[in-house]
Amino acid sequence: MGDFAGCAIGRFDTRKFNCYDVHLVHFSFAVLYRVHCEEERKVNKVTVENNRVPLLYEWLGGADVLKVLMLKFYERVSADELLRPLFGEMPTDHPRHVADFVGEVMGGSQAYTESRGGHATMLAHHFGRNISEAQRRRWVSLLLDSADEIGLPGDPEFRSALVAYLEWGSRLAVMNSKLPPGTVADSATPMPKWGWGVPGGPYVPEKE
Repeated sequence: MGDFAGCAIGRFDTRKFNCYDVHLVHFSFAVLYRVHCEEERKVNKVTVENNRVPLLYEWLGGADVLKVLMLKFYERVSADELLRPLFGEMPTDHPRHVADFVGEVMGGSQAYTESRGGHATMLAHHFGRNISEAQRRRWVSLLLDSADEIGLPGDPEFRSALVAYLEWGSRLAVMNSKLPPGTVADSATPMPKWGWGVPGGPYVPEKE
């Protein structure tokens, strides 16, 4: 996996630096990059010991971390004027169900399917809700803010996968929300499965 800083005219590998400063790179003309020093990237125990790419679920910390994330997230949602109309009457166990759903999508247990009935159940919650684009964007923004607040991994590879999933899922939710109330989802609709995408996995430094 390459770790590059770059732009439309070229890319350069920055992995050889432990801490990044300003570097002058020449392509057709000089382009100035400033890449800030990052905190040490998390190296998951699963990756180091078993020499395999961890699941997103493993990399973020598993079920307990997802539950904390969703509790924090829905605290923000409940206080948000734009989203309150959608979630004002949500049951108290809603954050846990969403944590189970996201965990299953990212490679965890089938807790959501076993307790709630799978993807068709989640789809049904959106029918007839008429979610606006502004509400969708706020939903994504608050979830990412919550991820930062609880300290979810901040490495570019994980965050690109997370943002991609949130964009994909929230846009489908908007589309499904335009369907009339009472629409019935096919019970055989499979659960989505989300992985690392283009980066292929987290960055793991080579052993010296």
